[in-house]
Amino acid sequence: MTFSEKADAFWQWFVENEPVLVQMADHPALYDPQQVIAFVDQGVSLLSSQLQYTMGGHREFTFAAEGKEFLFYLLPYLVSRKPAALDGWTFRPLLPGQGSTPFDFSMFDLRFSSGEVLINMGLEPSTGTFRLSFYHPQLCSLEQPNSLTAFYQLLDLTLGESMSHIYISEAQPLSQPEEGMFPLTDLKGRLLEAMEALGLPPIQRPDEQYVPYGFHPQESPLPRFDVIQGSTCYTGLINDYYAGRTENLEGLSEYGASACFLTFAPEEYLGTEEADAIRYQLEQQIQQALGPRGSGQEKGIVLGGATGTEHCYIDLLLYHPPALDSCLRPLLLASSYNFSFADFRLLAPVLPISLPSRLS
Repeated sequence: MTFSEKADAFWQWFVENEPVLVQMADHPALYDPQQVIAFVDQGVSLLSSQLQYTMGGHREFTFAAEGKEFLFYLLPYLVSRKPAALDGWTFRPLLPGQGSTPFDFSMFDLRFSSGEVLINMGLEPSTGTFRLSFYHPQLCSLEQPNSLTAFYQLLDLTLGESMSHIYISEAQPLSQPEEGMFPLTDLKGRLLEAMEALGLPPIQRPDEQYVPYGFHPQESPLPRFDVIQGSTCYTGLINDYYAGRTENLEGLSEYGASACFLTFAPEEYLGTEEADAIRYQLEQQIQQALGPRGSGQEKGIVLGGATGTEHCYIDLLLYHPPALDSCLRPLLLASSYNFSFADFRLLAPVLPISLPSRLS
């Protein structure tokens, strides 16, 4: 099943079982928690048996990405497809944060209050994100991988998964506190103040944040090594490609989604600015063919694109992979450019768009 089909199956299950779910949410004391979990797992497993969630009072249902980058691009779409019949419920695609409210945290045999962790922050101007340094005597006494794992979980619980993923570019532990540090519980307020002062727009979904990138073109028979510049809202996918990894691609595939890219070469190669303008126009046409972005009705989204010395590239995330054939092939075959496509992985075969895709 494609991710769109899995999403629809989940929502159908939820609607059909809402009378029972309402009772469980409104009167939790009447039910054995393990029985509630087993029952709700029946519906969530239609998406994946590995997907984490919480269901609580006031008819609230929250999914969690738990650090899996690909879920930041799937769960908002899932929630956007919520049927009107469930308007009495609040569904969240990602964990919200506690903000300024301190909480007890335990991990790696440590236990402390989130308000005891001290923070410094700095701006990354090119991306509109922030780098952090942190200090806590117990937290920073751990081996760095464990220290960072615990800190990023603290960030998710404080800022919320979405804000943490979108706005925090990196974090480093300190061996001792620095002047000007402030409690972790103040971080969300300070980030919002800094964003307002810098004129940074509030972004709720990672697929709304585009980041520019650039390379020195290389001589290679492989696609994308001629890239000069590009932009993307899914940096993990770009990084995976050039490193020869498939972690994000495989994660998407497990849920029935796919990532691929289109490539074409202008007949007479133009300058970068002119080639970018052609690519941008095509990206808009492709998104229009896939459906309005963020509506819940789209079959996929344009993740960004890149311009190289010989080719242009347009990157796609498809919630319903057969859309490459049904929605995009007619548009692309009618274009004056010769399009090819490939899975978003190094060494993937690049095939003419006239051939049926393997994504369907």
